[in-house]
Amino acid sequence: MAVELNIGDVLLFRAEYKDVNATTAYNMMHYRLVSAEPVTPGPSFEGVDMEEVGPPLAQEIYNPWASNWADFSSSQARMVGGMVQNIHPTPKSRQYNYVPPGPTFGGIAGDMLPLQDSPTLVKKTVFGQRWGIGRLYLVGVPESLAAGGTINNDYLTDANTFGQLLLADVTLTAAGWNFIFRPILFGTPEGEPVRKLDLVDIVMTDTLIKTQRRRRPGKGI
Repeated sequence: MAVELNIGDVLLFRAEYKDVNATTAYNMMHYRLVSAEPVTPGPSFEGVDMEEVGPPLAQEIYNPWASNWADFSSSQARMVGGMVQNIHPTPKSRQYNYVPPGPTFGGIAGDMLPLQDSPTLVKKTVFGQRWGIGRLYLVGVPESLAAGGTINNDYLTDANTFGQLLLADVTLTAAGWNFIFRPILFGTPEGEPVRKLDLVDIVMTDTLIKTQRRRRPGKGI
């Protein structure tokens, strides 16, 4: 039997990308199930099998994510799929993967910066502590939209539009229910309560391009 999905559960969505060398990179977002209303009048929600929700949810998140990301990304990068997993409370569900009929290539022709060079979107909550802020490293920056270690205003505008897309609730109709999944900042600090913090903004706070050592060739993702 698969893991059951209930109100308050935390799900992980992982976006998968590749560059021209087939090196893989990921972005991750967490979502909390905040409501489930029946499509037709019926009993109150008491959980549903993840097998019925995982596959369509992965596709529902992937499609707008991929098309919006492509608007400001190099054609040398491509988004190749998305994965959904129910991760809290334990036990975790299995991973549900959506693989589109074909990858989504970036829409801007020309070379891209090395995979490890990325500007960042900042995930903000109402808390100013370090644990109240998250980051998402953008993949596939076109060389034509960057210079001197910074991205230009065109990239900045499109990246912030993408951030607002990620900030929106995800709605899904599946298994006879209308679900709403809310993007959150999720953490399980040792010795402390689990944190499930609603996001209030996802925005690029500067134009600097950062270098991630873990995305260097031969160093993983």
